[in-house]
Amino acid sequence: MHFVHENQMAFDPAGLGFPSILGCQAICFHTSRGLYGFHDAKSAPRGTMSATDVSDEKLGVFANWVTGLLQLGETPVALYGVVNRDEQYNPDTAGNAEWKAVLLGFAGSLEPVFTGDVYGARINSHLERKSSDKDKSVYVQFDLAGNECCLGFKRWSKMKADVAHKVTPTVQEAVVFRSNAFQAEALYGSGKVAPVVRQDSSKGFNLNRIAVKQFLKFQ
Repeated sequence: MHFVHENQMAFDPAGLGFPSILGCQAICFHTSRGLYGFHDAKSAPRGTMSATDVSDEKLGVFANWVTGLLQLGETPVALYGVVNRDEQYNPDTAGNAEWKAVLLGFAGSLEPVFTGDVYGARINSHLERKSSDKDKSVYVQFDLAGNECCLGFKRWSKMKADVAHKVTPTVQEAVVFRSNAFQAEALYGSGKVAPVVRQDSSKGFNLNRIAVKQFLKFQ
């Protein structure tokens, strides 16, 4: 399991966890070898770049990173994007069209271009309808069960990043802004990442599951 913090990219053959998804999007590209993920922090204008430009640039870096890691014979399966309620991409026709364009733009940036299934999942559970931002934020996790990709989530207030016991991931980098452009770089500092654990250590993750039939199919 790799834990993918804001503006980080990771690959894992079995599972990816995304801490504290509020205004961000958890993006997961499923292939026959495993899962590629990007924790896409909600974009804001930067210098002469609009928020849309920033988003496109970051996803372009992720697409190039994935393309560089793909192995001979590795087969793409599906692409997933997960957002939290109405924090990003309004839950209406226009918002879903914008969301679709973002994910299809990423799919089109891959080499070779990905033409398979593309899904969007919006977490709207009553569990997340709380008054504070802390309670609205969620932990999102993708797991492989055979050839199927399963999505689960938990209210972030029940989870935490274990900063006292950071681990060194095997395949993980960050998307950073350097010299007026975004690029992939090694993780900051020691290159370690804080894993996610339950606030109550006596309990398991017990994730709430979202069935694929509840996803929007964009392609």
